[in-house]
Amino acid sequence: MAAVALCPTFGVGYTSLLSNGSPNALGKIWTYEAGTSTPATTYQDAGGTTPLANPIILDGTGRVTGGEIWIQQAMAYKFVVEDVNGNQVGPPYDNIATIGAGIQLNVDTGAVNAIAIAPTPGIWALAAGMEFSIKVAYTPTGAVTVNVSGLGAKALLGGGGTPIGAGDFAAGDIISVEYDGTQFYLQSGRSSASSGPGDTPFALRNRIINGDMRVAQRGTSFAAPATASYTLDRWMVSWAGAATAVAQVAAPAGVAAIDALQITGAAGNTNAAIQQRIESVNIADLAGLSVTFQANLTASVAQTVQWNLQTPTAIDNYSATTVIASGTWNVGTAPGVYTATAVLPASAANGLQLLIAANNGGAFTSGTLTITDVQLEPGTVATPFERRPIGLERELCEWYYRYSPALSRWSYWTGNGNSWCDPVVFPTMRTIPSVAVSGQTYQNCTSVLISPNTAQNVTVQTGGNTSGYVAYASFNLALSAEL
Repeated sequence: MAAVALCPTFGVGYTSLLSNGSPNALGKIWTYEAGTSTPATTYQDAGGTTPLANPIILDGTGRVTGGEIWIQQAMAYKFVVEDVNGNQVGPPYDNIATIGAGIQLNVDTGAVNAIAIAPTPGIWALAAGMEFSIKVAYTPTGAVTVNVSGLGAKALLGGGGTPIGAGDFAAGDIISVEYDGTQFYLQSGRSSASSGPGDTPFALRNRIINGDMRVAQRGTSFAAPATASYTLDRWMVSWAGAATAVAQVAAPAGVAAIDALQITGAAGNTNAAIQQRIESVNIADLAGLSVTFQANLTASVAQTVQWNLQTPTAIDNYSATTVIASGTWNVGTAPGVYTATAVLPASAANGLQLLIAANNGGAFTSGTLTITDVQLEPGTVATPFERRPIGLERELCEWYYRYSPALSRWSYWTGNGNSWCDPVVFPTMRTIPSVAVSGQTYQNCTSVLISPNTAQNVTVQTGGNTSGYVAYASFNLALSAEL
């Protein structure tokens, strides 16, 4: 008895049609092992006990007698359809495997950098499209291979066809790999030890927030921002000599991103850079491991762009930092993805700052540098940019900064002086935020007094109330819990 599953292409109710749209009456379906002319057995029942003829003869309506074709889970098939006269109908259907083939959890019994699994039932031959879920036994220290059912070791590659490297996953992680006919590609993974965001390189693997510059709660244009001030969400600008303008712009043509951050040079400038600080809880797990970061960059005039990674000397306290890695990219006038790899020291448990400086960290007096799709992830492989849903990305930003326009409050009482109002409640932020109020309008009062209370609310009072009247105030509220 064979272990079988419904064929995904010809499984239930399949009707073969000729090119003129009429049923392929009394036509044939030949079944072979994938990529070969070796006949392969199919079955008419879920128990895998009754083989179908080869070829399968269709009835007068072009359907399989009994209506079902069951195929073996341990192999992939090729199907060739013919009409009653033996003329081929359409192209061969190759590399057809059961839905869910190989998706059982397989335990790695191999060695370091040499994954080995033995699915049940065993796999007779590998075929393109086969996917396997694997609980790995070892953390890789270099290039990795996968051996399925003793069929031979095949290379395991990451994004862009780059070999898997040290620390790309860890012992005990569950990874998903897919065979393309020659080698395996890493598809996804999750940690067996934890389930929070950022626990693995594959689920929320990008440790940069708002890397594609879509979220802009503070505004989209900053003509002369103060140095070391935030612009687009999570992105700080620093400069010396003269302020460089920062703006959210449309991403360059041909780039998958929608938005980008653009720095514009200014006369008198001696240094211009953007940077993002990664909170310690979002990077500490990568201390001692390799990370890869990338950015899509475009310069109005070709230039050398400098990058560096810094760690703070105390947890999430960036009053003093140490440069742990640095380098340069030669950026042209056409958009390009630039990458670099570094090993994070133990001090990365305090946090990490990524800095990108225009014109090699020197004077940036004219022209523009456009930046988008910034990503920092575990391992030595630069995978495709992780574009998270916009709602999720905004929530990640609002852990640090939240802007709420056009709020309003009524006072509790009608006496002179100050009166309490309902507090402003919001989802928990990183810490108790600082408060900035703008756009105030008043009725029967002269001020609104807002004070941070917890990481989830601020208190509100109206001030200078007119006796005998309920006071009303409307305002815009900016809350910052930035690093």
